[in-house]
Amino acid sequence: MPLASRVLNGCERVLAAAARTCLYTSAALTPLEAMREGVVATWNDFIADERDISHGLAWWERNVADQYLKAGDRVLVVGCGSGRDVSAFVERECVVTGIDPSERALSRARDYLTRHRRSAELERGFFEDWRCDLVFDVVWFSWFAYGYVPDSRRRVEMLKKAARNVSPGGVVVISYPTNPPRNRAAAVARFAQRLWRSDWVLEEGDVIGRVPGTGLFTYEHRFTRTEIEKETRAAGFYPVLFAEPIVVLKAGAPSDTTSAPTRRHSRVASLTARP
Repeated sequence: MPLASRVLNGCERVLAAAARTCLYTSAALTPLEAMREGVVATWNDFIADERDISHGLAWWERNVADQYLKAGDRVLVVGCGSGRDVSAFVERECVVTGIDPSERALSRARDYLTRHRRSAELERGFFEDWRCDLVFDVVWFSWFAYGYVPDSRRRVEMLKKAARNVSPGGVVVISYPTNPPRNRAAAVARFAQRLWRSDWVLEEGDVIGRVPGTGLFTYEHRFTRTEIEKETRAAGFYPVLFAEPIVVLKAGAPSDTTSAPTRRHSRVASLTARP
């Protein structure tokens, strides 16, 4: 390779690293409310095609639904979006409530349900802000929605809220992005964030990008299994099924985690699944 090409390739890598560091640092210094606006913008048009909505649950979601949902169950879908899982649960004869911060996505869900003569209660808002005393048999976090909430402390508080909304003996189901990246940009951004005293914490495993055509940031947290176990335990849950990337939780003391009764295959197993 000519010397000039090697030099230019090296410059490209340096500039790419610098750009990534600037991106992550800018996001780290952005107020939480603006980060949440980016989350809404990211999901406005997710599963926008009616054919995709009608496909319903992914196979790994169906496996869990077959085990833990039955006709007549009261189901809350967190991050219900355009209604993919809401419609699937209504078809299973569940009584469904959905909540999502994107009005555009909710409008699409309402139209779909109306055209297919199905009904569900749909609310606009972030679940963590939602003032609701209703109790559900299943609280189901939709497609990786758990990973789109910035800051592990806020995710733990959100799970504690879910515990208040789930009936005794009910379950909370979460799915989450996996394969967390490691990059120096995040480390630099976290240092700047501590100096700035931001109102949220950028963490190892956070993935930052830009929403096309806007000045908003995309956000996603990718988890290790250890992280999921730590956060769910901190919220007072233990897993009754661990089939990565989906977990079924029941409320209980942290000490119940290893002794909790499960189904016939009682050993918590890991199954790799790719959405």
